Amino acid sequence: MTAGWNWEGTIPELARRYRVIAPDNPGHGQSANPRPALCYEDMAEDVLALAGALEIEHAAFYGFSDGGQIALELAIRQPGFPIALVLSGVLHELTSAYHAAMLEFAGAPDFAEPAWSARQPQLAAECRTHHADWEALAPQIWDLWMRPLALAPERLARVSAPTLILTGDRDPFVSLEQTVALLRLLPGAELAVIPGAAHAYDERFTAAALQFLERHLVPAPAREPAQRMSAAPG
Repeated sequence: MTAGWNWEGTIPELARRYRVIAPDNPGHGQSANPRPALCYEDMAEDVLALAGALEIEHAAFYGFSDGGQIALELAIRQPGFPIALVLSGVLHELTSAYHAAMLEFAGAPDFAEPAWSARQPQLAAECRTHHADWEALAPQIWDLWMRPLALAPERLARVSAPTLILTGDRDPFVSLEQTVALLRLLPGAELAVIPGAAHAYDERFTAAALQFLERHLVPAPAREPAQRMSAAPG
């Protein structure tokens, strides 16, 4: 997804209190992708490079799904950079249940056509609308989702920022048991479970995120509107 597509309803809520920067990942939206493959490690470095270009020394992160994985990787690599983390729909390992749910989601062993469009017609159409080159992005996304995660306990122990883990108790990709296991591997993390929610990000997730951030951040003074970015990473 893109920042605008994914966070359209959430960005205004966050921007009332904080300066919000919502970048599109490489290959997403109008962003170019200079690499042959996507990986969370590279995308975390892209975010750090963007922060450096904007002269941002510290930031809080609210990431959902891929965005949460990127924020988690960034916090492992640069523990002193995040002030706070809200990680929604994140994993530290891929299980057989995860792979089965992904195959059910796609209706095929990848984003193959016409099975993908038949299985998820509205989402498939929106992907083509929102991304400049969905045909190039689709196999990169699938490879990203199928690649084992390098999140060993000793790496996760490096995360030092206050962390809220958000999850829906009906998430087909991230089981509640997996989320609790991750909670126990992150020092000082908290857990909020949204009842009846799947792999989602509705207003209940936003409310939980804001309550957590308000405990750990000082609201920013009045600033220009939230920034949404599409750019080729350097």
